[in-house]
Amino acid sequence: MEEVMATLNIKSFPEELYNILGQQAKKDRRSLTGEVIFLLEWALEETSKERPSILQLRGLGKKHWKDIDVAKHIDKERESWE
Repeated sequence: MEEVMATLNIKSFPEELYNILGQQAKKDRRSLTGEVIFLLEWALEETSKERPSILQLRGLGKKHWKDIDVAKHIDKERESWE
């Protein structure tokens, strides 16, 4: 038996985001539709997980960032987005 699939149309979708999705889909060897479905499934799965409280996160990653200049790291990350 064939699975019934719905159609989703999105109006006023930002062209820049559309282009980024297309590039990501190509990189992941998926169609644009497949990429959108993959990302939505991932996002919905992530948001359904129980999130830890801020107290549980206290000190997390402290060893990793010990000898790193956080401001320089953030600047480098931002430069890579351009």
